[in-house]
Amino acid sequence: MPNWCSSAYAIEGDANEIKSLYELMKGLENMEKPSVENGFGTTWLGCLVDALGKDWNDVSCRGEWSCLEMDGEVIRLYTETAWSPCNEVFDLVREKYPSLYYYFQAEEPGMGIYETNDISGVYFPDRYFLMPVRPKKSTSANTSRIRKMRSSGLRKRLGNQ
Repeated sequence: MPNWCSSAYAIEGDANEIKSLYELMKGLENMEKPSVENGFGTTWLGCLVDALGKDWNDVSCRGEWSCLEMDGEVIRLYTETAWSPCNEVFDLVREKYPSLYYYFQAEEPGMGIYETNDISGVYFPDRYFLMPVRPKKSTSANTSRIRKMRSSGLRKRLGNQ
């Protein structure tokens, strides 16, 4: 069983390409049966890969999207994927729609993944500071404290930087 990575995406670019991608993804969502048989349904990332003309076996597409919306000329969506974000799918989107650019923020605490490519913080202003804690002595109190800190993700929001 995988650890699940939650990612948020914002895709911007030419208005016609944004509209075309949105309509493609919305059409896939609204299908009664997925275009490619899978365990996720019509919003499996492999269905999008297939619709873009590539073989889903050749692209890392271990999850699905949700909450697809068009906000002005920006597409916003979320993905739940196994172990890490599946940016390879969105790289493929950029091949099909060259004016588009995607920004993402991903969190997968089990693997310690907290990342974004939104350096300017336009869509994802959160920044993370990880502070490893190593006790001087190994005591059950210290071990318990470390476990609690690990389970909370060892993250602290710093805001825009």
